[in-house]
Amino acid sequence: MNKKNLTDLERICVAALLVLGRDSLDMVYHILKPDTTVERGEIFHKMALRWWNNPVVKSFANDLRAIHLQRCDDLIEMESEEDEPLTKGFLIKELRLALKATTDPGDRASIALKLADLTGLKGKDTESREKEQRRFYLPFVSHCRSCKLMQVFKDISQQHKEEINL
Repeated sequence: MNKKNLTDLERICVAALLVLGRDSLDMVYHILKPDTTVERGEIFHKMALRWWNNPVVKSFANDLRAIHLQRCDDLIEMESEEDEPLTKGFLIKELRLALKATTDPGDRASIALKLADLTGLKGKDTESREKEQRRFYLPFVSHCRSCKLMQVFKDISQQHKEEINL
């Protein structure tokens, strides 16, 4: 099955899935296969995932993403030609669009971090964590060597090692 073998309904479903997001996979698959006798549930979801992970469907979805990103880049270039100053709101909007359009986990993580830095979410979260964090300190090693509890532990571990070697 190549790209040309995708039916019009399948192409529409792939486009709808890209717009609606992966959460609506079962709904889109139900539109694609309304006469499926399997009840909606885990098996139905696995069937939908199998269809979505089909190489032909994936390649068509990637082609649609590339077209969409190219159109977005063209629009951004047209807007930047107007010499509009970059504002914080504009950058946040563009980062959110890029986050929705990207499927690579590494790229999504880096875009999400940039978005968090720009909105100031990261700073507030780390400061509150540092205040609530408990600090534990390890004891001095020199004191532990002479401790009776440490000696007992060493004896038991030595006996255990000898039993394993036998």
